[in-house]
Amino acid sequence: EFNHRGAILVLEDEEFLRSAVAKVLRRHRYSVIEAEDGSRALQLVRQFSDDIAVLLLDITVPGAPVREVLAEARSVIPHIKVAVASGYGQNIAETVFSGITIDHFIRKPYRLSELVQVIDNIFAAVGEELPK
Repeated sequence: EFNHRGAILVLEDEEFLRSAVAKVLRRHRYSVIEAEDGSRALQLVRQFSDDIAVLLLDITVPGAPVREVLAEARSVIPHIKVAVASGYGQNIAETVFSGITIDHFIRKPYRLSELVQVIDNIFAAVGEELPK
């Protein structure tokens, strides 16, 4: 069941963290689609391109490379917002994704409340960009 704001695709290979993130975002009334690896994320990006508004991804996941997932997401969902969560610094993230825009960087480990704040801010900004 998707709400009007669009869904968040969470790409995280650590099951405990992915499930905690999904649960807290759903509690805040967000629609969440979960992917445990890059290959699944690619499949979901194509399948739900009309529904996904935000991609939240970890830099190091098995399957298809995250750079490929991000490039595909940007090509099939041009308005998508991207938040990268990583234990590596932001400069590493920018190197991995050089040439591809990242909207937000979240340093791991993070508090779930911090993550919700970032997602709220992303959707608030998206709301302001939408035609009234």
